[in-house]
Amino acid sequence: MRINFNTLWHIYRHTILLAVAFTCYTLSAYAYVLDLPCSFNPVGSGARALGMGGAFIAIADDATSASWNPGGLVQLKDSELSIVYRSYHREEDNTFSDYMDYSGKQSISISDINYLSFSYPFTLIRRPMVLSVNYQQLYDLNNKWVLEGFGSNNDYTQEGILSAYGIAWSVRLVEFFSLGITINFWDNAFGFNGWKEDQYDISYDKSRIYIRKENRSLKGMNANIGILWRLCNERLTIGAVVKLPFNAQIEMDYSYQKFFNGRPVPVYKEYPPYLKDSLEFPSSYGIGLAYEIQDNFRISADLYRTNWQHFIYKSQGETFSPVTGKPAHISQIKPTHQVRLGMEYIWKKEGLMQIDIPFRGGLFYDPSPAEKSPDDFWGVSLGTGLYLNKKHCIDIAWQYRWGNNVREYLQPDFDFSQDVEEHMIYSSYVLHF
Repeated sequence: MRINFNTLWHIYRHTILLAVAFTCYTLSAYAYVLDLPCSFNPVGSGARALGMGGAFIAIADDATSASWNPGGLVQLKDSELSIVYRSYHREEDNTFSDYMDYSGKQSISISDINYLSFSYPFTLIRRPMVLSVNYQQLYDLNNKWVLEGFGSNNDYTQEGILSAYGIAWSVRLVEFFSLGITINFWDNAFGFNGWKEDQYDISYDKSRIYIRKENRSLKGMNANIGILWRLCNERLTIGAVVKLPFNAQIEMDYSYQKFFNGRPVPVYKEYPPYLKDSLEFPSSYGIGLAYEIQDNFRISADLYRTNWQHFIYKSQGETFSPVTGKPAHISQIKPTHQVRLGMEYIWKKEGLMQIDIPFRGGLFYDPSPAEKSPDDFWGVSLGTGLYLNKKHCIDIAWQYRWGNNVREYLQPDFDFSQDVEEHMIYSSYVLHF
């Protein structure tokens, strides 16, 4: 057997360069990338809204309204207690065109409580009002990669959520016009609010081991302001919502370790082991239309914009884009525009017990921010439920969201892209009393 030393040297050099590039990318740019594997865009919660494709700004007539459009909360006639549970499965088909050994599929499944609320209607100064307290999980940060090839295993895990608890208030100013506001507190009051990242890069013979651990917790406060306006004999409704920008404080601690042949190797650390950074969340706003074709059938449409060019991570006096990890002034991030369409038909049966069974469907375009132009994501949804005497309301919805050749910004040096498929099931229970 003839040994080609030039080929061996080429393979060895190729492996070392890849390992160094991957490690350098991790130590620098990736430290400022906020990996949001779920939808980046700030939407609300609830199985009913999800079943309508998220086209809910102009409807917003149940306990989840505080998350969509607080201006609609005043439509509640009774006190409501609600809970929303979510199950989520995502599959990513990774392609490294120049390093096919790293290509392959990764998947992750999560189940958790997504929303809790209590809403109380009352009258003050002869004006109908509703006060609501709520908790919402806004961003799911759970992700996992296992990359094998070129003589090493690289395991990357990110765990965490960004959630907020809030107080919402809505008032009907005139007969067909209402206003509402939600104040959200992003804090650790109900568990860890942040994310942690673990990366292990281990050579097959375990002669080289690299370990990176980072933990970040987040605190901040923002407000959502919404209006609802009924027209045309109350058949047509216009809704609008603005979610104000805010600056969140981040506390971070991290550690890097490297071993060669069982011995620790010094790792260059540019920053101290504990940091107080900040993350500027962008403003977003949307408008929705809903039209009641019949008493039990309506359609809805939403258009929503998020100014992701103002999404900024600040650390040690420098600013970075959390999307790309690059300095903010050279990142080419543009706003995203969501389009959502939905419908709802309710079958009703009168008798000793009133039974309502809704049937819902929706379509949506839900792009994610990326370098130069947003990544295209599309989705469909279906939903149904069971309402008993308008007191016990159970809803369930399924959503499928997908994007092809997306998220290239995660590994810009490796001709990387993903095909993403997401399945989400929401189940809600609302008690009227």
